Amino acid sequence: MKKFFEYYQQTMGILSFVTFMLLILSLAFPWSFSQPLFTIWLIAWFLECRWLNLKNFRFGKPLIPVLLLCGFVAWEALSLLWTQDISSGKSELERHLPMFGLLLMSLFGWNEHYKAYRLKTALLVGCLVALVSYSMVVYWHVHMGTINQDWMFTYWTMFGEGPVQFLKHRLYLCIVLMLAVFFSGDVYHHFAQQYNKYSCLATIGIADAILLTAIFLTGSRSTILLLPIVALVWLAIKLPDRIRWYVISGVIVLFIIGGSLLVRYNWRFNSMKHDIEILLTQKTADPAVYEQRVYIWSTVLRHADEYGLAGLGAGSSDKFLIKCYEQDNYPYRFGSHNNYLYVWMDYGYIGLVLLLLAMIAVPLFHTGIARTNAALCCALFGWSMFTENLLTMMSAMYIIFALVAIIQISQHEQDSQLPVRP
Repeated sequence: MKKFFEYYQQTMGILSFVTFMLLILSLAFPWSFSQPLFTIWLIAWFLECRWLNLKNFRFGKPLIPVLLLCGFVAWEALSLLWTQDISSGKSELERHLPMFGLLLMSLFGWNEHYKAYRLKTALLVGCLVALVSYSMVVYWHVHMGTINQDWMFTYWTMFGEGPVQFLKHRLYLCIVLMLAVFFSGDVYHHFAQQYNKYSCLATIGIADAILLTAIFLTGSRSTILLLPIVALVWLAIKLPDRIRWYVISGVIVLFIIGGSLLVRYNWRFNSMKHDIEILLTQKTADPAVYEQRVYIWSTVLRHADEYGLAGLGAGSSDKFLIKCYEQDNYPYRFGSHNNYLYVWMDYGYIGLVLLLLAMIAVPLFHTGIARTNAALCCALFGWSMFTENLLTMMSAMYIIFALVAIIQISQHEQDSQLPVRP
């Protein structure tokens, strides 16, 4: 019986690891690709029965961010008592409930197959496979005449009919691509110890060049604006003193040239510049003319007194905004397009504080390479939350779950290598 249980655990452990690797590989694809893998992963980890062995139990500071996120979900569940839209509130809660499963995983850990370098390599490979797949789909439909040739340089990652349904939304795709760039340095350091370091550097360099080119082609303004900031911070931390400022100066020049080209030739930056000019020259702002987010955010702030300490309740913000739009005769029906405003509206100051504390705690309670990765991930998500409601999208939730697991595994690997105190 004991041998059977060991064989069973080994089998489920391999299944858990394989499905998680496939989940990582699928993150650059639409969430419908990741959904079944995520479900199988949760079930396989649970059936592995690591939680039955108390020797696997560990609790430390790296668990604090996950506890804060679970506290946020608990507050979200409590807000259903006063929500204005119970059906939307339940849908939001169901989307976040797996966070408690992730807490259980963090407490009892992962099996020996889970290695941080494997997961980061899988993310890099998955992004490249996704870009090749997307390019083939776009090229095929341009060649067949079903879409305009200029489309791949404008809306190539927007949702729509036909081939566009296969493509991931530009912001969520760029988040995954940026994460792959973040982790590529760790991938290089691992493989450079086993293979020729110049070959590894060339391979990773080409991969990063492809990823960065794809980010610029998508026209995701928030990601493109964040890229030079993160690049400069990373270079300032990693490079030796003797060459640091030379490299940073060169990078700044390249970004200035690239930024000038974007403002001149990228349609999304041209649109934003046009909207700002109209907004500055008009005496009365017309919400149908300029950038919609400006009008949406101003609408949220105008009604700040109505949210209070506890908020409107889970899932209520969209319904509340629609009423505001109807009063203003606003022609569109958008959500807040800002994660902080969305949390503030739905969950009040309590929910917003819990979310911010969790984001601050992620790098604060990790060390070494885990802290660096955590800080970069929080910077990317924190910045992206200014323009999108990431917590309402399953694509973002799968990315968050995977990232928390990778960071926790990295921290555990570091801790296990530390010398034991006498």
